[in-house]
Amino acid sequence: MKKLFFICSFAMLLASCSETPKNSYTLNIQAEGIADSTKVFIQKINPETQGEFVDTLQIMNGKAEGTGIAEQPMLHVLYVENIRGGFPFVLEEGNIEVIAYKDSLGQSVVEGTPTNEEIKTFKKSSMVLSKKYMDIRDQLQEASKTGDTVTMNVMRETYAELQEDAMNLEYEFVKDHPASYFSPILMNNMLRSKSQPADSLSSLYNSLDEDVKASEYGKFIGKSLEALNKVKVGATAPSFSAATPEGAEMSLKEALGKVTIIDFWAAWCKPCRIENPNMVKLYEQYHDKGLNVIGVSLDQKKEAWVKAIEEDQLPWYQVSTLQGGNDPIAREYQVNSIPATFVLDENGVIIAKGLRGEALYEKIAELLP
Repeated sequence: MKKLFFICSFAMLLASCSETPKNSYTLNIQAEGIADSTKVFIQKINPETQGEFVDTLQIMNGKAEGTGIAEQPMLHVLYVENIRGGFPFVLEEGNIEVIAYKDSLGQSVVEGTPTNEEIKTFKKSSMVLSKKYMDIRDQLQEASKTGDTVTMNVMRETYAELQEDAMNLEYEFVKDHPASYFSPILMNNMLRSKSQPADSLSSLYNSLDEDVKASEYGKFIGKSLEALNKVKVGATAPSFSAATPEGAEMSLKEALGKVTIIDFWAAWCKPCRIENPNMVKLYEQYHDKGLNVIGVSLDQKKEAWVKAIEEDQLPWYQVSTLQGGNDPIAREYQVNSIPATFVLDENGVIIAKGLRGEALYEKIAELLP
């Protein structure tokens, strides 16, 4: 009896040892035509930091294989030594099958696990739109050569419709796939491109499954939306203070007028410098009616900042932390590119954002008739 018990116990131990560990993955890469000993690099794409290379594989006999533990589905990019470009995939539990194309790495196929299958389906829909884009581009070029303005106008309208379809493609996917770990990755694209208003994205985020919200990308989207809602139209503009060119500390509250423009810019930003003369004319026309402007510079060198103010003859308030792209004010206001503007009322409530040129002029004319 003791011997029988030992045998049963030993068999159970062997069985438990042979079980696949939880969250384990196998990455099988088919790489025909790629030389033996060529390295394959796997880079983790974290939404908040720079990419981190987490594994290096080697191709032998047209194949490479990697194994490991994926605590949660996470976006990665696969690169092949001496081949330009790479392609994204999600490292997650299961057997991930990759067919890497030597001459077109970006078109490689990834399948076998739930999220990668969803990405493959999404890419097929995207490719349909891409083909339509190329067709329109070709027709526009041909119409331009022949001076066919009617066709050119039709193609431009069709192009605008396709752009809207492309933005809706991401939105509809997330709406239809609340349990997909690809959904917060797409939401990150929407946040960066500003293709959807904050309220729509917040509603979309709230519909996601709790496990997806708890993922690395899910938590990042949650924090980003919380920050974005703080600077949406209708919200009170976050207070800030920073040094003026003279070295004194100045706050947003001190700069408020009947209407106030927060202007994010930098001396090195060519579009900003092109826009500055328009802003000067606007300021001169409406300052006496209550318009104030406070420039927030994303420069790092004080000399360049001060020189640009003098050259462009900017008469309004100016502040800067001289931290460049790491400027905490720009980060709090979710400014990812410049020039960027926020229009505030006398109480510091945001009443418009992202306006420049004629659109900004019309808004100020409406507010200060």
